[in-house]
Amino acid sequence: MSSRRKLLREVRKGKAVYLPIPDRAERSPKTPQKLSNQPLPNSRAGKAGARLSQLLLLGALGAIAASLWLSIQYLINPDMAFWLDSHLPGNLSSRRVNADRPQTLSQLQRAIEKEGLIAGQPIVLKNNFALTQEIKIADNIAIPVFAKDTASNCSDPCQAMSQLRLYRSLQLPFLIRFFQTDPHFRLTDNIAVRGPSSADLQVLEQNPQISTGSDRPLPITQSAVYDLAPQPGVWLRLVGLRNQGSSISTYGQVFYFNPFRERLDLMANWVSPPGEVPQWQQVIDNTLPELVVNQTVGAEPQYAVFQLQMANGVAHQLRPIALTEPAFVNDAYSDALTLARSGLWTPASGLLKQVKQDNPKQWNGGAQAQLAYIQLHARMTQAQAEQPSASTIQRILGYLVNGSWTPALQVLESDRGVRPELREMLFSDSGRLAHRIDTALKITPRDTSIIAWGAMLRLIRSSEAQAIAWTQQQSQGNPATLAKVKLLLKQLDRPEAIPVEPKASANASKPAQSTEKTVPQPNSAQPSPKP
Repeated sequence: MSSRRKLLREVRKGKAVYLPIPDRAERSPKTPQKLSNQPLPNSRAGKAGARLSQLLLLGALGAIAASLWLSIQYLINPDMAFWLDSHLPGNLSSRRVNADRPQTLSQLQRAIEKEGLIAGQPIVLKNNFALTQEIKIADNIAIPVFAKDTASNCSDPCQAMSQLRLYRSLQLPFLIRFFQTDPHFRLTDNIAVRGPSSADLQVLEQNPQISTGSDRPLPITQSAVYDLAPQPGVWLRLVGLRNQGSSISTYGQVFYFNPFRERLDLMANWVSPPGEVPQWQQVIDNTLPELVVNQTVGAEPQYAVFQLQMANGVAHQLRPIALTEPAFVNDAYSDALTLARSGLWTPASGLLKQVKQDNPKQWNGGAQAQLAYIQLHARMTQAQAEQPSASTIQRILGYLVNGSWTPALQVLESDRGVRPELREMLFSDSGRLAHRIDTALKITPRDTSIIAWGAMLRLIRSSEAQAIAWTQQQSQGNPATLAKVKLLLKQLDRPEAIPVEPKASANASKPAQSTEKTVPQPNSAQPSPKP
């Protein structure tokens, strides 16, 4: 065998080095054959410990920061101080007790009952989530408070609302509020509810039915929130009821909750003789709806419209649309408002639309509001006259109410069988139709249709001679107008008075005196007297 030893070739620092291979005996059993790049077990444990230390340090810093934040909140936020006190052990909590200490909803209701009052259904005014109305996450609520004794000024026994208490939930972090099982509320305002007086309502009504002229406030018995109303904020209506014979009229007030000031403001009083509540409707062609109150009495539609005025992005005022003054100086404009104030909605609407067309530069928001108000009434009266279920006399009355003189005359000429009912209607006129005719003739003199209705009214209320004399004066002797009116008067005939006693039918052949106030009837046996 050769004595030459085997060499092991290794590369060190880029150079090949040959080293002798040791014998088996020289090899240490503990000497590894090859160096390993794997980390030792003790190095892994060291890194895990370092990470744990970092986490503990971060946790400690977070706890310190949270404690510091809670301490600051405890000092500056009374709601947070109350929440901390209520969750600390009894020996650590200060348990501060004062008059405005927050309470749960059940505690608030019990406190109201201890005062000898009745707590109504809570009303959610502001919420964290727009799609929910749960008390649990409500920011603001209102609780109507009623007196236990029966209100003396109710037409029927009722419980009158005496207060409207406004509460705000505790201003806590979102997670605390969301997961709290029993939210607490703090009293922010207590509004004494004083309903409108009869004198207040008399100013609002076109045809006073509820009003007695008394300054004594009327009781409020109901409350509700408007679901569809202008944003931001919440609109609340208070309602009272009053019996008017077989019908029930409604009245009340409208409040607005300002979400930024967190308070309730009285915006308007209202009254509705037909017993309806105000509704938000789009009357004027703009972005905001208007508050519309139905004040119809009898067959004559009448509405009050409140226009919303905004300031700094919130509701500022509810202003009723009035027809007292034109929005700008114009004779035709003033004439249109005169017609509208007399209930002649259709001619007023037509005249005012012509004013808008002739004066585009002067036309403004106030003028548009008045035009929309007049058009609303014109549509309602027109629809009433043209409804399919209306009788002939109802159609005639509907046209006369809104000033559609020619259509009313056409309906009369198409159905001669309605003349007895027409005589009765003209005889029972309280003066409103006569006033409409006089007003219309001031704006549009010598109109044949208007003169014809005025002559028929004078025939029924007075005599044929006076009717023809008045026609000659109004038409200035126009032969065509005079001939048409004479024909209508002849067809209508002069009525005779219904006897007071049924047995006195023998007197029916006698001419009726102009001073009698009985319902007229036709007399075909006796001709009308000559003028």
